[in-house]
Amino acid sequence: MSGGAPVGGGERLDLNLLWCRAIAGELHRAGVRHVLLTLGGRSAAMVLTLQQDPRFETMTRVDERGAAFLALGIARTTGRPVAVVTTSGSAVANLLPALAEAAAWGTPLVLVTCDRPNEERAGGGPQSSDHLGLCAALVAAALDLPEPSPEPAALAALRLSLADTLRFALPGPAGGPVQINVPQLGRVASLDAAATRAELQLPPGEASPLAAPARQQEDLAPLIARLALRPGLRGLIVAGPETPVPPAWIAELAGASGFPLLADAASGLRRPAAPNLVALADLLVLSPDFAGEPPDLVVQVGAAPVSHGLHAYLRRHGARVLRIARAPVAADFLHAAPEILVAPSQGQLAELGAALGPGDAAWRARWLGADAALEARREAALEAAGWGDAQAAAVACNAPGFGLTLLANSMAARLGNLFCRPGEAAHPILCNRGVNGIDGTLSTFLGALVGAKARGLALIGDQAMLHDLPSLEPLAERSLDGCICLLNNKGPGIFDLSIWPEDAALRRQLRRETQIDFGPIAAGFGLAYERVGEAAALSAALERAASRDGLSLVEADLPEAALFERFGGVVRHWLGVGG
Repeated sequence: MSGGAPVGGGERLDLNLLWCRAIAGELHRAGVRHVLLTLGGRSAAMVLTLQQDPRFETMTRVDERGAAFLALGIARTTGRPVAVVTTSGSAVANLLPALAEAAAWGTPLVLVTCDRPNEERAGGGPQSSDHLGLCAALVAAALDLPEPSPEPAALAALRLSLADTLRFALPGPAGGPVQINVPQLGRVASLDAAATRAELQLPPGEASPLAAPARQQEDLAPLIARLALRPGLRGLIVAGPETPVPPAWIAELAGASGFPLLADAASGLRRPAAPNLVALADLLVLSPDFAGEPPDLVVQVGAAPVSHGLHAYLRRHGARVLRIARAPVAADFLHAAPEILVAPSQGQLAELGAALGPGDAAWRARWLGADAALEARREAALEAAGWGDAQAAAVACNAPGFGLTLLANSMAARLGNLFCRPGEAAHPILCNRGVNGIDGTLSTFLGALVGAKARGLALIGDQAMLHDLPSLEPLAERSLDGCICLLNNKGPGIFDLSIWPEDAALRRQLRRETQIDFGPIAAGFGLAYERVGEAAALSAALERAASRDGLSLVEADLPEAALFERFGGVVRHWLGVGG
């Protein structure tokens, strides 16, 4: 029964617990299996209910912000909706950074925001805020429940309204994060000892899983005609992070169309390597030999790629554009008038591949040959670079013994794009590129370990690490295995590549160099710790981390000016254009 075990037989429950058990049943019907709990007076009844329900795996966190990003990591690796339970007031505001990321990708977070009784919400009661107003811009659907009632009609209406809202957390173009706001009775807390208790029975609810609304697939013939699609075009498939359909379908499209596939590290198309893969497109589009080569057609899969150089290349050439998106797109900063294909089926992509294949053989050979030539020069370029961000990333991105990789914003994502080599084995690479923030990186990584049940590696800079230290609070409910590889260049290194080099004062102000001793921090959170200062030592430390139980922190101590002084030279050497 979706409503959980019957409540009765002398058990005395207040209305809050009855209501919470009904909500738990609908969460389960919607596919929720993991729940992140944050305890407070308002959330106490919901926390107790879900902790005692064997259908859910629950984890308790102190910080709502970290809990939400942990849920994000679980949702992204399992594909299932994950619930986050909070108390009232500012607790809900702490969900917003993760909610913004989830909204950008349509990730199915279910925010269960426990609230004060209605009279206190309206009258400025303590620890109250406008929960729905805080989240309104970022959720696919929201539901403000009435106060608990024992009446059968009220319980039936509760379940119906929950089902209607939770369907928006299921896969589909309209899907994404949802909010369930739950007013709870009681002056002090939802388990207030003074609350009225009685013998209450929860009637059985619907047992079948919720289903996403059916979609009618678009007829591709008009789109194919508008774009004048035909065999022999000089086309490109550009795949940014988080493809909106299974990566295997895009791999099939690349093979059928014959188009070179310019795939970001976090696209899901490098490991395993898809047909016609170009892994070093970020560099190729900077080459004088390629900068002026216009494609006839660009098929952009999902969001924009990470590389600003690739952005410039796509803007410069007025090619026809087909964008494969998760949901309808109102505007596209890279393309003036793209055709949008929303969440196509595997059959539709096969139809598209048949219309385009086999592509232009000479165009394809030119891209693949240039990519292979750059790969052949990789080691020489790294040797010329010396110890720094590039060498460290090249080691970490390809370290054996890990089942997934998470790339932090901002430099780790860019370095990962250059140094995550293709491979034959499946190996998820994640990156929070929805809104490109450094928020919650460690929490997302820990959530990914929980969801994937795999040993993972996070490549992260010192600024993103410092931003999310509270997320290292012990996960008593889980034994997680993995390694945090810290690229410590003593400040926000991205500014070394994005500000005017001649303005030394501005660089010092934005760079804001930091000197943090991460050894005691690791010890305080119970992490194994090593600090290294050259590539071979980093490789050995990561090998030890891959065979060690629990979480490790491996700090790559990098020269502060390595990016500023050397990275441009590395790129020029790699491209073979001197310098």
